[in-house]
Amino acid sequence: MIINELTTRLIALLLPGAIAASITDTLTVHKKWDNFRFLLNAVLFGSLTYSLMQAALYLINPILEYSGYQRLSICFWAAILDTKSQVHVGEIIVASFAAIVLGFINSACVQKKAIFRIAKNLHVSRKFGDEGLFSYFCARKSPQYVWVRDKEEGITYAGTIKDFSAAGTLRELTLVDVEVYSTETGDKLYELERAFLPFTEDKFIIEIPKEDEETSEEEEVGS
Repeated sequence: MIINELTTRLIALLLPGAIAASITDTLTVHKKWDNFRFLLNAVLFGSLTYSLMQAALYLINPILEYSGYQRLSICFWAAILDTKSQVHVGEIIVASFAAIVLGFINSACVQKKAIFRIAKNLHVSRKFGDEGLFSYFCARKSPQYVWVRDKEEGITYAGTIKDFSAAGTLRELTLVDVEVYSTETGDKLYELERAFLPFTEDKFIIEIPKEDEETSEEEEVGS
């Protein structure tokens, strides 16, 4: 099936890119994208998807020719540059599936801070990401055993981070296998299988105890 409308030419670029951008937006922790940022990422991911497909054909076509089969080609680039060229729907479908894979790979790279780690090793930047320090702190190790001290209530929650989120000034943690202590006396109050802890900025402290539990690494979370 072949379609020649200008709208389809835009979809050919934006649909695979929008898929990859949506996956990345959903699976990663980052500052909220506005419409322009999402559109820009969709165009970039779309271009990258077709570029990777083209690169794959450069590797596959010699094998096809050697085996006596016809060479494969991508019509997308010609269709973008020449309005008289045709866009193949099957090509868009293949690109969309490729974009799904690209979205998951990119999400993994973002979560692992791959670019920032490379930049740090090259002494280019010390930036750790776009999100706040809270998200970086909670995601640094999985599973992460922590002490969460509620400064207002004088209670300490000891448990393993299961989930976390940050929206505006609100910070949310879900801990599992929780033990609750009095911060002042250190007395154990009770145990919980799971605890959901919503906090606002500067109202709590997260500590990571050392394995020997002689001292603890303390980081006060603000934003």
